[in-house]
Amino acid sequence: MRELLDAAGLADPVRLTAYDTFRRLAEAEARVHGTTPEAIHFHEVGALDAIADIVGVSAGFAHLGLARIHATPVAVGSGTVQAAHGWLPVPPPAVVELLVAAGAPSYAGDTSDTDGTGAGSVVELCTPTGAALLATHVDAWSAQPPMRVTRQGIGAGSRETPGRANTLRLLVGDGFAAAVSAGSAASGVTQ
Repeated sequence: MRELLDAAGLADPVRLTAYDTFRRLAEAEARVHGTTPEAIHFHEVGALDAIADIVGVSAGFAHLGLARIHATPVAVGSGTVQAAHGWLPVPPPAVVELLVAAGAPSYAGDTSDTDGTGAGSVVELCTPTGAALLATHVDAWSAQPPMRVTRQGIGAGSRETPGRANTLRLLVGDGFAAAVSAGSAASGVTQ
């Protein structure tokens, strides 16, 4: 991963944050598989889309220059999912490791009727890549703090799940005390 990131010609803050995110991911995977981070092969998370996600988020936050990032509790899903290592519980062990290390609150989320059949199929709502990004970037876990919102961004995933938006929203603004006194650094909130 380091070789790929080094060859990409990224700005230092973006490259270093991407390194940190992959390091956290490798350490979590190593803990749950009883090995070392150096022995981890990013078979699933090493896909080009995971690299794009990690670099893209790192570049986006570097560009925004946010002083603090708050995130709401993380919906993780429930049930089981098939992975390269066989059937795993949802949330997968690496997701749990990353969220625990970050002190992130989590909950199953609404996993009922996810396929529109009324049967209530299983869905993984937080991937190891997503958990690693949260663990790297989030400073505080809460509902939106008081703030004067100045901008918003919305990103959409490609999974089609009836009755559920597959989106992530970022609100950018000034903390309430800063908005009253004007002039402090911007903060971000992900939901």
